[in-house]
Amino acid sequence: MSLTLVFLLVLLVCFAFVVLFTKPSQTEVAVRRRFASLAQEDRPRHVEGTILKQDKLSPTPWLDELLARLPGTLALLDLIKQAGSDWWVSSVIFGSIACLAVGWFIATLRFQSSAVIFFVSVVAGCIPVGYLLVQRMRRLQACDTQLPQAIDLMSRALRAGHALNSAIEMVSHDIPEPLAGEFRMVHEEQSLGLPLRDALMNLLDRIPRDDMRFLTTALLLQKETGGNLVQILDTTSRVMKERVRLRGQIRIYTAQARVSAWVVSLMPFAMFLLLNLLNPGYEDIMLKDATGRVLVYIGLGMWAAGILTIRKLIAIKV
Repeated sequence: MSLTLVFLLVLLVCFAFVVLFTKPSQTEVAVRRRFASLAQEDRPRHVEGTILKQDKLSPTPWLDELLARLPGTLALLDLIKQAGSDWWVSSVIFGSIACLAVGWFIATLRFQSSAVIFFVSVVAGCIPVGYLLVQRMRRLQACDTQLPQAIDLMSRALRAGHALNSAIEMVSHDIPEPLAGEFRMVHEEQSLGLPLRDALMNLLDRIPRDDMRFLTTALLLQKETGGNLVQILDTTSRVMKERVRLRGQIRIYTAQARVSAWVVSLMPFAMFLLLNLLNPGYEDIMLKDATGRVLVYIGLGMWAAGILTIRKLIAIKV
C-alpha cells in the first residue's frame, strides 16, 4: 500500500508540474482569442440575394415563382435565349395554350373524329415552340458562319498588341449580328467583374455549338497553361473554315435525300387532312374500326422507322 501511495503522489506532483509549466500565458491566450475571431470573420456567411443578374420567367412576381417550380421552364428559358428572342417564358406558355384552344375550336368545326381533333390541337399548341426552334436554328447557323471571321479579327488584334478583353470588344463592334451581341455580352460581363471562365461558359450556354466549344476550350486552356494564343486562334480558325466547307459540300450531296425525306414524311398527313376537308367523316371507318386502328398504328410505326432511317443515312457529322 505504501508503494502504491508513493507512486500516486509522485504521479500527481509530476502532473501538477506539467500543468503549471505548460499553462499558456495571458499574452498567448489573447493571441489565440484574436486568431479565433479572425477565423470567424473570414468564414463565408450565408446572405440573402445576389448581385448577379437573375433570369426571370415572367414580369409578374407571383407567376415567376410559380413557373420556377414547374419542370421544363428552365429548358424553355434556354431555348428563348438561344433563339435571341425577348419573349417571356410565361408568354410562350400562354401563347401555346391560346394556339391550342384556337386549333381545337377550328378542328371541331371541320372534323368529327376525336383523334384528329386532338392531333390538330396539339400541333397548333406547338406553334410558338416550333417558331423558337426555327429561330434558334437560323441564329446558331449564322453564328457558325461568322465565328471564323471573329476569330481572325481576335488573332489580328492580339498580334497588334491588344489584350484579350480588348480583342473581344473589337469583335463586338466589327462583326455583324447576331454574333456581335454575344461577344458584347461577354465583354460587359468581364467589365462588371465576372471571371473570364464564367463569361465564356455563359457564352457557350447561349451558343451550344461545336465550333464555339472549340473556341472557349482553346481560350481557357491558354489561360490556364499558357502558350501562343495567336497561333492557337489561327489554328482554330483554319479548322472551323474547313468544317464550314465540308458541311456545305455535305448539304449539296444530301439535298435530294433531305427533300425526299420531307416529302415522304409530310405527304401522309397532308393527304389525310385534305381528304377530310373535302369529305368530312371520311376517316371514321379507319379510326373507329378496330382493324383500321391497328393499320393506323402499323402505318405510324413504319413511318417513324422510315424517317429515322433516312435521318441516319443523311446525318453526317463533321
